[in-house]
Amino acid sequence: MNNRPPDPKFRRLVDRLYDGPALSKQEVAQLEEFLENDDALAYYLSVSQQEALLPMAISPFEDIAEVEARAGIVPLFRRSARIIIPLAAACVVFALGLGLGLRIERGKESVVENPAANLSTSHTTARITGLVGVEWADESVPHQIDLDASSNQIAIKSGLVELTYSSGVCVTLEGPARYAVEGGEAGRLEAGKLYTTVPKGAEGFRVHYTGGIVEDLGTEFAMDALPDGRMEVGVFSGKVKLHSEGHDSIMLFENQSLVQTPDAAEPFEPIPLNREKFVNRLPARDFRWEVDTEGTREFTIDVTHLVWKPAKYRAIFKWISGFDAVKIRDVRLFLDGKQVAADTHPGSTGVLRHVSNNIYALDVRTGQY
Repeated sequence: MNNRPPDPKFRRLVDRLYDGPALSKQEVAQLEEFLENDDALAYYLSVSQQEALLPMAISPFEDIAEVEARAGIVPLFRRSARIIIPLAAACVVFALGLGLGLRIERGKESVVENPAANLSTSHTTARITGLVGVEWADESVPHQIDLDASSNQIAIKSGLVELTYSSGVCVTLEGPARYAVEGGEAGRLEAGKLYTTVPKGAEGFRVHYTGGIVEDLGTEFAMDALPDGRMEVGVFSGKVKLHSEGHDSIMLFENQSLVQTPDAAEPFEPIPLNREKFVNRLPARDFRWEVDTEGTREFTIDVTHLVWKPAKYRAIFKWISGFDAVKIRDVRLFLDGKQVAADTHPGSTGVLRHVSNNIYALDVRTGQY
C-alpha cells in the first residue's frame, strides 16, 4: 500500500456510506470501481475498523454485544473456506464483488423503532437496505436506493433485495423478480418471490398483483408470482385478506396457503404452506470464531447461501475483541468439494496495530461455478 492520499471523490463516497445521505445506485457503482484498487480497499477497511472501534473508545464499559450490533463493515460468501490461524477472537466477513454485497447500513430493526430517523429524505417512501448476489435485469436503467411511487421498478435476474418502507414494513425479494413501490403503504409484485414482515402499527400494507390485492392485517406473508400467471400466497403468522375482482374477499390465517389460477372455474386452490420455499431475511455474511490457546487451527465455514455466481469475492478478517494478534494463511473456497479459488498469502488481524494484509481475494471465474 502506498502513502498517497485517497482520491477526494472516493473519500466523499466512503464518508457518505457511513454518515449519509444514502448513496444512489450510481454512486454505489462508482464506489465498487474505486474498491477494485487494493490501496482504495485497504483505506476503506481502515476507516471501517476505526468506525467499529469508536463506540468502545467513547463508552469503554458498554456491553460488547451492543457495540458489535452497531459496528459493521461490508460483507458476503459460498461453500467451505478453510481458515488457519493461531490465537484470539475475530470475525470473517465475506464481500461479493466489492459492491453487490454492500450492506446499506440502515438496519431493519432501527427502522421499525424510529422510522423518521432513518427514512428522513423529503420524498422517500422506501429504501433498499440490503443486496446479496444481485444481478440486475437491465444495468442500463438507473437504480435508486431511495424509492417512491415515481421510481423505476426493481427488476433482478438473481439474488436478494431487502426493501424497507418508512412504516417499518420489510420486503425481501428473491430473483428473478420484478417489484415496484406504489406509495408508503403499497407495492406491486409482477414476477418472482416476496416475503413481507409488517410490524405493529403498519397494518393495512397492500401488495398488488395481476388478478388481485393482498391486504395485510398484521402479519408475515409470502407471495410467488409464477411464470405461468398463477399466484401463490402463504401466511407465516397473523392473517391477510385477499381481494380479487369478481370474487368475495378471502381471509387467510397463519399456516394457510393457496394458489390463484386466472380464468379457472375455481380459481382459488388451497395448498400446504411451504415454509422452506421463501427467504424471509438476508443471510448472515459474517462468521465469528474464537480460540484461546496458541497453536495452528483449521476452520471450515459453510458459505453456500452467499455465493450465487462467478464473481470477485473477498474474505476480510475483522477484529472483534482480545489483545493478541490472529495470524491467517491459506484461505480457500470450495464448491461441492472442489477448490475454485484460493489466496495463501500470510496476514494478521487484531487491534489496529496488528492488522496487516487481512484481505483475501477469492475470485471465482466463469466456468468454475
